[in-house]
Amino acid sequence: MISTIYVHPDRTIAAKWRVDDVPVLSDLLFADPIDCETTSTLPANVRAFVQGSEKIRLALPMSSTVVHRYPIEDDESVIERRAFEIATCLPGLSHGRDLIIDHSLSWTMSGATWQSLYVVPHEICSNICSMFRNMPLDRVQLAAGAEAAAARMANFVRGNTLLVGRRTDRWEIIALDQHDAIGHFIVRADDTQIDHPAMIRDIVIDVIGSSGMQIDHLCVYGDDLDKSTFAVIQGSVGDIVEQVSRLMPFRSVRAETTEDVRSTCLRLAHVIAPVVGLCNDASMDLTLSDVCASLADD
Repeated sequence: MISTIYVHPDRTIAAKWRVDDVPVLSDLLFADPIDCETTSTLPANVRAFVQGSEKIRLALPMSSTVVHRYPIEDDESVIERRAFEIATCLPGLSHGRDLIIDHSLSWTMSGATWQSLYVVPHEICSNICSMFRNMPLDRVQLAAGAEAAAARMANFVRGNTLLVGRRTDRWEIIALDQHDAIGHFIVRADDTQIDHPAMIRDIVIDVIGSSGMQIDHLCVYGDDLDKSTFAVIQGSVGDIVEQVSRLMPFRSVRAETTEDVRSTCLRLAHVIAPVVGLCNDASMDLTLSDVCASLADD
């Protein structure tokens, strides 16, 4: 059995899975939110829920990271440009302690290739290690990587696919190319003056304009995405994107649970997709190689 946990900004979601030809959901838990910046103790109900798991996998919200993208010119040294970006744009970085995920984006945006950095502060890594000490923590993945993995598992990647999700006060924008690689990724602040359908239309137009790529499929997920809002989103982008869908990752797994749990999964699938994406053994996008390695010399 494996357990997957998504530390959503508003709640914690944990799922138990039996590993088979496809993952089989056996139970689901909703618990209070865990602030990984300040908390080093795993709540008792979450600990009891995952106790006995062979593997535990955790998805961190993007709000726990610093996201930075930068272009690379053809005649530039990638190493030197990276060092320059860190020195000038990430002055608060704790070298050798904070963890950095480097990712090369496959799309050319505004005529340049792009690199991205995702910084997870040392304090969060330390708290995670304390929470899961003597437990089989197998993977820590940024939530956006788990969202992309869930979309792949459920066959939501159709040509150039744009995943757009709102989490509390920010938007996650992930473009997956025709080879399932991350072509573009950015986190954008929410604008309370613009409603969600208008914001999503603006995001789609911006990505198409910057990349020069056609978006074949728009897949939306995240908070406050009820059926009526989704219907308006479909109408708002129908003239520029042929396929628009709401992420439903549970169609890629089986469930042996109560009817109440099944109903919850269907109703909140677009919110809790990371607990499904963490089951994907092949996807390591935005995964921290070793959360506790930075603590070895402390």
